[in-house]
Amino acid sequence: MRLIKAMVSLNESDFNRLRNSMRYFWLVVLIVFSSLTSLRAETARMTVLMNAMEMDGLLDTMHLEHIALADELEAELFPGRGGAEWNKELSALYDPKGMRATLSTEFDGQINEPLYDAALAFFQSDLGQKIVLAENSTREAMLEPEMDAAANDNMMTVAEEDPARFALIEEMVEKGDLIENNVTSGLNANFSFYKGIIDGKGFPYEVSEDEALAETWAGADGMRAETKVWLYSYFTLAYSTLSQDELREYIDFTTSPSGKRLNRVFFDSFDKLFVDLSYATGRAVARRMAGNEI
Repeated sequence: MRLIKAMVSLNESDFNRLRNSMRYFWLVVLIVFSSLTSLRAETARMTVLMNAMEMDGLLDTMHLEHIALADELEAELFPGRGGAEWNKELSALYDPKGMRATLSTEFDGQINEPLYDAALAFFQSDLGQKIVLAENSTREAMLEPEMDAAANDNMMTVAEEDPARFALIEEMVEKGDLIENNVTSGLNANFSFYKGIIDGKGFPYEVSEDEALAETWAGADGMRAETKVWLYSYFTLAYSTLSQDELREYIDFTTSPSGKRLNRVFFDSFDKLFVDLSYATGRAVARRMAGNEI
């Protein structure tokens, strides 16, 4: 996220730090979830579907991504005022069990029986399991900067040396509108994070929501460019063990009416969760920026 430079009352050094921190923040929101909402017990049908989708593996990795974010936020926004308690707070906020409970509730309310049957049939299949396990292991591996860079190099190599295979990745990304969906979720999370800082009075001056929104949108182009690179690097590496026939089968599923609807449910559910979590993170950051950590 970036903030408007034209606001005469703003402290430029504070905003530069926030701009830097928000680059880290939105990257972990990329989608392929919170104890903040009222949760009910996970239904039996959702337990079966969530397990088939290997959701625990994904959420464990997202938890690690946000733990890594803790040190970066502290360094940029409240140096020396975080420590173990800050890491503990962020770890609890992005607790995998809480995120799963929220997602399960959201999914259960949006996935009807025909969609449920189609999703379960795919994710319980040999191909479905191969895909979700590859996605989870690749995302976890890319937590390491060296592997992230290697994934980028691999993407460029495949694009040059195996254009037919890379064209399938492009088709999946484009038909699923994955770049714009992820950018929208990232912008929503950034704005919510900033709103949390504003409401928590993290700045010693007034910042309006309109100003925050304008600066959030100002970062859209940069976010879009980085999202594109990350998604293509991630998918190219994750699906490297799939044959082209398997990739085609996966694309056919994701672009079917059921696949499109399921994708929409995923994005809407993850987006709602991360908006809530981002706001809570902003409030926690604000307490430390203002020197009111508890």
